[in-house]
Amino acid sequence: MKKLLILIIGMFLFSGVSALDNQGTGTEGENFTFIQTCYDSTYITLLTIQFPNRSVEIINTNMTSMGGGSFQYNLTEIINGRYDLTGISDGCEKTFATYFEVTPLGFVTDITRGLISIGLLIILILFFVISLVGLFKIEDYKGKFALYWLCHLLIILIFFISWNLALGSLVSDSAISGIFKVMFYFSIFSVIPMMILSGAWIFYIHAFNEHFQRLLDKGEDPETAFTMAKKKRGGWFNGQ
Repeated sequence: MKKLLILIIGMFLFSGVSALDNQGTGTEGENFTFIQTCYDSTYITLLTIQFPNRSVEIINTNMTSMGGGSFQYNLTEIINGRYDLTGISDGCEKTFATYFEVTPLGFVTDITRGLISIGLLIILILFFVISLVGLFKIEDYKGKFALYWLCHLLIILIFFISWNLALGSLVSDSAISGIFKVMFYFSIFSVIPMMILSGAWIFYIHAFNEHFQRLLDKGEDPETAFTMAKKKRGGWFNGQ
């Protein structure tokens, strides 16, 4: 009966407050210290907590006094979403209803930060498209090599910013941020094998050029020398 009464009081406090006090933002997986201050209170009791999945737990526990009318309650291993809390005291307004939000980064992206991130993301995507077009059009292998790694770096930055933008913007749905996270780490871990492949490619091109130059020095015409060097080096090289 007592628990039911506490739950009813808690739900009444939730429904009776149009603009809840915001306690800030916590970081997912860490602890959050909930603080209430009431200078003329001798106690503050935390009645209920409504979790991100909308379930309500009856706490009915006195918060720990820190002196000066401040009281705290520690929540451990908080998860992504919004927590709503209600309580009573013997001072101030007697009752309170408040909330805090939890995100993977410990903050919710505001408009300014979001616009800056989106603007930077658009610029990086434009640079990536330009570099990708140049990669397919340029014939010099050194230029291709430089443009490829520029594209790879831009891809890493694009996925990183997209991931963090999603983390800071989405409170309850982490599927989108999870996709960008996987793509970001994939682009990072692919650097080593791509460096090995790039090194092998550069070695091949260098060997091709040396063989091509030797044929020219022997008096072969450029077209014949190119065909012979291409056949010697595997047949898949299509230009310098």
